Amino acid sequence: GSIARHCLKQLEVLDIVEKDPKGGRRITSNG
Repeated sequence: GSIARHCLKQLEVLDIVEKDPKGGRRITSNG
């Protein structure tokens, strides 16, 4: 799980993934 979480963090840095207000994650229009 830590690896997937790390990947999601990298995507967030690239603004491809943004944190959902509900606490989840979703792909942005850039992704």
